[in-house]
Amino acid sequence: MCAKYLSNIVIFSPEVRNLFDSSAEKLGLSDRVYHRLIKTARTIGELEEIVEVKQNHTLETIQYPPQKKVHR
Repeated sequence: MCAKYLSNIVIFSPEVRNLFDSSAEKLGLSDRVYHRLIKTARTIGELEEIVEVKQNHTLETIQYPPQKKVHR
């Protein structure tokens, strides 16, 4: 998913966006990881049958450490 289309697909409040932004800054996340977290939070919301990403989805997502790819 292209980053410029992400905001058209994922619905969240300005407060949740600020939580994502401040968390990414504090944790030093790359853009790729930042967008992956947003998509993961959206998936958590979808599993709860909620369209809008909520703060609890964001906080749950941030708890998961970024996975490092293993090259074989």
